[in-house]
Amino acid sequence: MAWNETQKRTLSGAAYALVVLVVVTRGAQPFLVFSAVASFYTAREIARMKALPWVSRLALMAYAVGGFYLGLYWALDGQPSINDGSEGYQWERIGVPFFLIWASDSFAYLGGRWLGKTPLAPLISPKKTWEGAAFGAAGTALTALVFGQYWPQWSGAWPSWVLGLLVAVAAPVGDLLESYAKRKAGIKDSGVFLPGHGGWFDRLDSYLLVGWVLGCLGWLQQ
Repeated sequence: MAWNETQKRTLSGAAYALVVLVVVTRGAQPFLVFSAVASFYTAREIARMKALPWVSRLALMAYAVGGFYLGLYWALDGQPSINDGSEGYQWERIGVPFFLIWASDSFAYLGGRWLGKTPLAPLISPKKTWEGAAFGAAGTALTALVFGQYWPQWSGAWPSWVLGLLVAVAAPVGDLLESYAKRKAGIKDSGVFLPGHGGWFDRLDSYLLVGWVLGCLGWLQQ
């Protein structure tokens, strides 16, 4: 049986989500390896966007590497090194944000389908709407609140619903930033990492800005 593009995208997306969940639940070292590998390949994809000025590529590479580092910093609860953070590593601190990113994308898609009328950023991503974004934010905050009842440690000293709202804002903005960079570079996908989803930058664009937000909040908590 031949697979259509939607089926390939769904299957590869599910496989990716499963791999991420296995990685984050296995401990600090596996997540460190994932972050290092993803950081390298994302930066390499950005470096290959030759149509962008070198200053823009350098800034985007720094942004990407910083997002992975700060995501790791949040996961380790601000510990200064991987060795110091391994014993205190709690997979929920980074696993829940991944769930919330996926929830944000799903709720925004559903809200856009049901209610979407007003374009959010028509020149960058024509399918995104303000109504979808609002529905996504509400759904993500509610999801964060539910996760907070079972795993309150994921949000540290911050109310879980507040971090849910921040993720709901940061995730689509990170996606728009990557879409804008691709439009300027004249490319459809940043790479060919995941069938139906593009490259590493395509798949992790939302996580990068979420990593910046959570990492900075983790630094403020110290």
